[in-house]
Amino acid sequence: MVEYLFLQGNRLADGALAGLAKACPSLEVLDVSCNELQDADVTRMCGALRSQTTRLRVIRWGGNPTTFQALRSFANLLPSNTVLCDIGDYAENIGAG
Repeated sequence: MVEYLFLQGNRLADGALAGLAKACPSLEVLDVSCNELQDADVTRMCGALRSQTTRLRVIRWGGNPTTFQALRSFANLLPSNTVLCDIGDYAENIGAG
């Protein structure tokens, strides 16, 4: 059972996170920082996470060139995941892309 998944700095390919929620339903901490993720990647990842019941509490995504669109995607997760309480240091990302 995977609870903590650290994928920072792996340059994840487009769509690599799509099956994450289904494969790791017990995931609590996900670190995808420094992976060159764009807004569209974050949106797809959040869609996959929203489709599964997860215990995800923390998403680390610093160092990815995203905009406010990524933050909106994370905000859309909140109604379906009430334990998500930390989306990392988003201030360093906004406007970086």
